[in-house]
Amino acid sequence: MNHEPARRGLTWGEWILTFLAILAFAGSPLSANANPPQAGRLLDLASSGGYSRKDWNELGRELNAIPVSEIPGVANAALASGRRLSVIGTVLDALSYRWALNQPEAALAFGDSITEKSLRASWGRAAFRGWAEEDWKSARAWLDKLPSGNERDREVNELMQIVAVHDPHAALQILADEFSQGRRPDTWHIMAICATRDPAAAVKAWEALPPCPQKNSGRGSLARYWAEDQPEAAWKWASGLPLAHERIRTQKDAITGAASVDPAKAACMAEQSQEPLRGELLTQVAWAWAEKDADAAAQWAGTLPTEAQAGVFVSIFNRSKITSPRALLEPMLSLPSGRDRNLAVARVLQQWSNENFSAARDWLSKQPQGPDSGLFLTSLTLLLADKDPELLLSLFDKMPDGDEKKILRISLKSTIQETRPELAPRLDPSKGAGNAH
Repeated sequence: MNHEPARRGLTWGEWILTFLAILAFAGSPLSANANPPQAGRLLDLASSGGYSRKDWNELGRELNAIPVSEIPGVANAALASGRRLSVIGTVLDALSYRWALNQPEAALAFGDSITEKSLRASWGRAAFRGWAEEDWKSARAWLDKLPSGNERDREVNELMQIVAVHDPHAALQILADEFSQGRRPDTWHIMAICATRDPAAAVKAWEALPPCPQKNSGRGSLARYWAEDQPEAAWKWASGLPLAHERIRTQKDAITGAASVDPAKAACMAEQSQEPLRGELLTQVAWAWAEKDADAAAQWAGTLPTEAQAGVFVSIFNRSKITSPRALLEPMLSLPSGRDRNLAVARVLQQWSNENFSAARDWLSKQPQGPDSGLFLTSLTLLLADKDPELLLSLFDKMPDGDEKKILRISLKSTIQETRPELAPRLDPSKGAGNAH
């Protein structure tokens, strides 16, 4: 059997895994005496495009009605149908999976006759998944006969993930056996699964692995998914790692996991760390929190020490849309001027002005003269020049005199000349906007 890399996002995406589960538990199949559905009917269902649970249930029932002895014929008919590969692949994956539940080695052998590489690889993976879910011990015995290489590594990774769901200790033992024989299977997925089922066993298994890139990958996965379920325990473990570079990287992974579930708790953990790591962790929390509730994230950011706020605000605005910009600008403007703070202010203003120009304009018109007048102006030059050039000139007039104002005067005059040429003379130092006060 010659497996090729599977088609990513089609067979092994979440929707096809959901379908395979539905196929296995779709309810009572049709009567054994019913006429087996034709490949065309299956392909039509698979190409419906809706991928609703109803669609999958119907396809699953029809597939379950096919006697195992007729699966090869239906598979060959699907291969010869001329349909899109994605549609053919959906049907073949389900046929392969079901066949392997009953006759795994025959299902795997059939895959060698498929000439299209991606379909052949996908068929083999679905067949092996069906076999492993039905009888993982015999599937493992078959794997042990394969020579070392990418093909075997892929199947071992698949096997460990399947076993870990039901028996994390058995899966971790497979991992240990592979390493003891000099192989280096992927550890990310098995550690992710075991971290949510038996983190103590996962930690023990990870510690027993020899230093290698796969061990590093497993450490990050273990911390991240453990922290989703038990953030304090995962953080404590990460913080206790002896090597500084491992400890810092793992603390970041733990914060990422915790923040994806409970940003407020992750924020408390991050605030306990020391600089410079503290700033990075707070930014991670802000990034995750903003996806869930940007306004709550921004309110939290306002409670942080002044030196940490600007970077956190930028992270929030990079990730999300703020619904209450007016309430956020005042605390941000109270921060010392700097790159991060100014960038955050500019982005809030730009978002607010694009969504509700009238409200943003009213707020801008009431701002006093000061150094931020230039920031407001440069953030919205083109928009104001088009929609409210009078406000643009007013903001310019409020800027303190200096080199920044001299440089800005030249660019503004060019912009106004294009949009409202009659106002351009007001930017002449001797005739209007920009005169010294």
